[in-house]
Amino acid sequence: MKRSLFFAIAGIGSLGFGVVMYLFPEFISAVFGMQSSTETSSLYKGLAGLIIGSGVLNFLVKDEHDSVVLKKVLIANMISHFLGITADIYGLFNGVLSVSGIAPVELVHLFVGIGSFIYYKKIQIEKNN
Repeated sequence: MKRSLFFAIAGIGSLGFGVVMYLFPEFISAVFGMQSSTETSSLYKGLAGLIIGSGVLNFLVKDEHDSVVLKKVLIANMISHFLGITADIYGLFNGVLSVSGIAPVELVHLFVGIGSFIYYKKIQIEKNN
């Protein structure tokens, strides 16, 4: 897959998920198998802002050439998706999240996290940069 397509998919997917999370937090609670509350809705809206921002950033860099900054975007993707997986596993083992609820999210975490690692390793930067 071309790197530009990877970033477009990651960007549009994150943007779409973030918008749904922001506008319909009760639906997201149901998908995750959680009770909806004012607290969860507030948390989802804050989290949605970060997800939307990440999606916009990924989409905006889709046509960038190899650069130190692009590598930093990929590092941020790897960190955020690794931490997302660990947080979801924590919620699963504590009985807060359901396997069926987080399975699609884990696929996204793996796609973006592993894809970011692969593209990170492929970027060649001159030592002067």
